[in-house]
Amino acid sequence: MNRSFIKILVTSIFIFILLPVACDRGNNILIVGSIKGPIEITENSSAEYKVDAHSDTGITYSWISNPVGTGTFSSTDTASTIFTAPEVETDYPIAIRVVVNSDNDGPVIRSLDVNVLDVPDDEPGDDGDPGDDEDPPEPQNHPPQALAHSEMEIIAGWHTFQFTDDSTDEDGDDDIVKWEWDFTYDVGGGFNVESEEQNPEIRQYEVGIYPVMLRVTDSAGLSDMLDEPLLVEISEIATYVISERRHPQIYEMITDSRGDVFILGVANLEGHLNVEGYLAKYSKGESLEWIKIYDEMIQPDFTITVNEDFYICGRSTLGSGFIMHVDSDGNILNEITSEEITGDSQYVSGYYSIDTNPSGNIVVLERFRQLQNETWVEKGFNIQELTPDFELLKQSELFPGYATSLFISESGSIYRSGLTGFTKYNENMESLWGVYTGSTNGNIVVDSDENVYSAGEKLIKFNSDGEIDWKINLREFIWGYRTDIDLYGNRLFIAGNIRNYSDSEVDMDPGPGTQIHELDASDNAFVSIYSLDGEHEDSMVWAINPGSHSNHVKSAVDLDGNMYVHKIVYGVNDLDPGAGTNLIDLGGFPAGPYYSALWKIFPF
Repeated sequence: MNRSFIKILVTSIFIFILLPVACDRGNNILIVGSIKGPIEITENSSAEYKVDAHSDTGITYSWISNPVGTGTFSSTDTASTIFTAPEVETDYPIAIRVVVNSDNDGPVIRSLDVNVLDVPDDEPGDDGDPGDDEDPPEPQNHPPQALAHSEMEIIAGWHTFQFTDDSTDEDGDDDIVKWEWDFTYDVGGGFNVESEEQNPEIRQYEVGIYPVMLRVTDSAGLSDMLDEPLLVEISEIATYVISERRHPQIYEMITDSRGDVFILGVANLEGHLNVEGYLAKYSKGESLEWIKIYDEMIQPDFTITVNEDFYICGRSTLGSGFIMHVDSDGNILNEITSEEITGDSQYVSGYYSIDTNPSGNIVVLERFRQLQNETWVEKGFNIQELTPDFELLKQSELFPGYATSLFISESGSIYRSGLTGFTKYNENMESLWGVYTGSTNGNIVVDSDENVYSAGEKLIKFNSDGEIDWKINLREFIWGYRTDIDLYGNRLFIAGNIRNYSDSEVDMDPGPGTQIHELDASDNAFVSIYSLDGEHEDSMVWAINPGSHSNHVKSAVDLDGNMYVHKIVYGVNDLDPGAGTNLIDLGGFPAGPYYSALWKIFPF
């Protein structure tokens, strides 16, 4: 047989044998075999232990025994070593381990269970006389066994890891008296005690993979470490995208079933009256795909249909209301004015909010104003239901007061939000109940049980009969009433502004707990999470320079639980919502241009 072929065959077999013990980490070339040596060794005797390792770069070794300090090694940093067993009173199980690193990979840990055998002492004078019987041996203490787990293996960098001790001891788990955790364990750097709690919680902010080691000790001083570190990964908190619009204001943000984000707003091009509307699409909330421009649009709103196209409403600079049907690419399919729907009115009107009901029809909120003595006076509002082709089906009476937005529940009930109260209407637009809150309100969301949640100066929950279940005062730290609220699963997501007048920090937990955040700028963005029972779960705060339109904050949550937050910014901003810092100077301070900033915050 050809010798070259034999050589290739032997090499292939060698590699095939080593493959099961290779550490497969993508492009890793560090290959480590198992430890070779006896699995039984008598007390006070010595034996050789070695490991085969192969790499294209330099290799380092570190031999240790477990429990730590059991026996001695002739060398701890070579491929082979002579281990001398300790003296024992009875057969004693230990582990011999080696940690192998290369210049571009590792650590790879190999372990071999070894039993240290006790050599019985000769007992003179044992001639069979019962009086010579030896005393019974004292009970042997057993070392503990370190075990642990984490609730999650991958989290976003501003959230908490919970570690749980699962260690056991043959002498009783209560014999373990000491727990030591190293959250950035490095074999070569030794054990760094960072917590002595049994079940600690920690926060890590830097993106990366962290090896976590636990060492436990019993009442006799015997200790044990985990066979291998727990590996936990800190992922990115958020991504962001910046785009320039001159003096932009955002009025609504929506996500579709694909996770794309659509933002509706207005931008002032040259002067106060020259206002254009725009609809922007951000692919997965991470990159600007397109912007569509619409003429003369003020205070618009929009809603997405089951077909994932849009209805946009608002008022023009001439004072009339309008509705547009727009496809998923932003192209206008149909449009109509309020005069074409209901005829001329003695008042100036505009459509301020729009939604669709379970029948697929459009429901809009129309507000009326009149100029009196050079001052615009609110004259009331009505609610209209139209077909998808803009045919008027029904119209409510003219209600007095001020209305800001409406929401249609899954059952078809209509909820109207005003500056200081809420009203519920049935499908025939007849009022069922009204609630006065006495505070400035934001927008609302309604759950499947017809409970209503509103975020403004207060975070409030109403039941289906309009009775307040609970309310939380947010006015102590938010600026203005332009908070936004979203409902995802059984959690409420709140976004808004914090204006820092004098304090350098804020407690974001309005309940008995505390969660202190530093305020690094005069204006700060925040997001908070609450349970449906009003319990504060978590918050993040980051510094911004939002300019004159800082009160325009919008948020949305997609089907995967990603949260999107939009702000108008200029100048120097910290674009990292977490504990880290990512300062970017956008310029434009103080007169603009202003920028549209969209953050995608990953599920938490």
